[in-house]
Formats: sequence, C-alpha cells, structure tokens
Amino acid sequence: MRQNIYDYDYELRRARSKRIMTVTVTSVLVIAFLTLFLNLVMFPVVVKSDSMSSEVDRNSVVFVMPLDRNPSRGDIILVNRRDGVSLSWWQNALDSLVAFFTLQQYRPFAHSSKVTGNSCLRRVLALPGDSVYMKDFILYVKPAGQTHFLTEFELAKSPYQLTISAPKAGSTLLALSSSFEEFVLGPDQYFVLADNRESGSDSRVWGAVPESLVGGRAVLEAFPFNKFSLL
Repeated sequence: MRQNIYDYDYELRRARSKRIMTVTVTSVLVIAFLTLFLNLVMFPVVVKSDSMSSEVDRNSVVFVMPLDRNPSRGDIILVNRRDGVSLSWWQNALDSLVAFFTLQQYRPFAHSSKVTGNSCLRRVLALPGDSVYMKDFILYVKPAGQTHFLTEFELAKSPYQLTISAPKAGSTLLALSSSFEEFVLGPDQYFVLADNRESGSDSRVWGAVPESLVGGRAVLEAFPFNKFSLL
C-alpha cells in the first residue's frame, strides 16, 4: 500500500493545514473586499452601444461611483434597469464579482432580453423642478426658480458633442422625438438624453428618470487607453 508522509509527520500535517487555512481566509477576505468595493466605492461598466458617442464610444470601459446619486446638469449617470425587476443584495454581489472576474463580459443577473431590463449610461440635462422643452434635438431648460430658458450647452458644466443628422426617408420616430412641448419635472425626477440623438433611447421614450433608478455617476473612462480621462 502506498504510504503518505503526512500520515506519519504531525508537523507536516499541521503546516499543511495552516497553509490551507491561510489560503482560505485570504480568499474570503479578498472576495469580501472586492464585493464591498464594487458595490460601495466604484465599479466598471462596459459600454455596449453608440448611444453616448463620441464622448463614450462602444466597447469603452467606464467607472461608476454607486453612492454618488445626486448628479448635476451635464453629468453622465448609470440608469438602472427599468423593467421593475429588483435584485437582492446577494444577486447584486454575485453579479459584481462575476463581472469583475470575466472582465465585464458576463453578468448573470443584470442582463435581460428586454431593452428596459438593461442599465445604460445617459447624460443628465435637467434636474427636479426644472422646466424643459426640445426643438430640433436640442433641449432647452429653465432651472427651477428662474424665468428664462437656456440651451443644454449653456447649463452643462463642461462641453460635449452631439450626434445629429437628418432623419432617414420614411422615418417618423426621429421626427417625433426631435421636438416636444414644455413640461415640468417632478420633485425626484431627472431628464436624461443620449449624446447620439438618433439612436439612443432616453427620457424622450421612457419619460423622466426617478431618483430611485439612478445607479451612480460615471467618473472615469479607463479604456481605450488613448481616451483615459475623468468624465
């Protein structure tokens, strides 16, 4: 019968058990740290569409701060899924860990076949209590308590570019979404738009975004490296 040295040497068995315990405890601590960091401090998001180009292009990696849920005009935020499905804390934690170890290529709970079942990045252009209207794809905003409308560019804290061109022949969707009448945002509502006004669904389709669906503020574009910058 084959003999195992660990069957006879108590010190070796003890050392082996200590190594196993060390690896186990270290792994648990690393996973706990990553879970807390990704859920409370900052987590990466891979952009899957051209809705926010040219500032944030398809396949870019953007870091979002989940606790920063009071955006200013011009900020890019993560809008959470809008299909009414709420994930438990352990589903969110597992989702973040799987996404981290798969380089954001897979999230077991965060994706859905429905458009409303996926989160997305959008730019905040109007805050609770603001009055807004749109003309020729440009948003006009009257901040709460003020008397005059200004364009979205005049109110944003930093410049950005839009993707706008003439609607395709026969298309009515773009023509309808290029303008709308004035209305006032509610006390916990944000008006968000895609920088690509041709293809990105946004508050023109969903309506104003309630504060409960703000998943955090995008703060850093980390990839591609030639566009590494704060947002």
